[in-house]
Amino acid sequence: MGIDNGPGGYRMALGRFDNDDTMDYRALAMLQSTTRVSGPISGTVSYNANYRIMEVQNVGSNPVFAGNNDLNSAGQITMTANFADQAMTGTSDLLTIDATLNAETFEGTVTWRGVDGDITGLASDSFMIGAFHGHDNNAVFTGGISGDADAK
Repeated sequence: MGIDNGPGGYRMALGRFDNDDTMDYRALAMLQSTTRVSGPISGTVSYNANYRIMEVQNVGSNPVFAGNNDLNSAGQITMTANFADQAMTGTSDLLTIDATLNAETFEGTVTWRGVDGDITGLASDSFMIGAFHGHDNNAVFTGGISGDADAK
């Protein structure tokens, strides 16, 4: 249904597959292998980040893409990396991210419109990037996020 090369070094795909008499939906999100971060990692850093999400709703009955297109949601979110507490967090109207930092990498949970998923990413003192996906019995989504650190 859709494959997207995110602007910040991530890729995402969302597809529908026939499985006997039912339709299954699968989501994939990944960081591109060329993405690297470096720099001193300490203290707290805030990022002005942008996210992009593909989503299918009503997967069990009458599937529809939210927004009636493959790339259906985009927005902004402020992310905060607290390297001392090993936490990467952010919240917007419909998107929440709660992850654990381990040096420059992070992994954790993402919630989109109340549906939980997984996120993985990289963070430095200058920028952050992440890829995520999730599903429940009614929806499936995949997306990416990237942003630059606020000016110091």
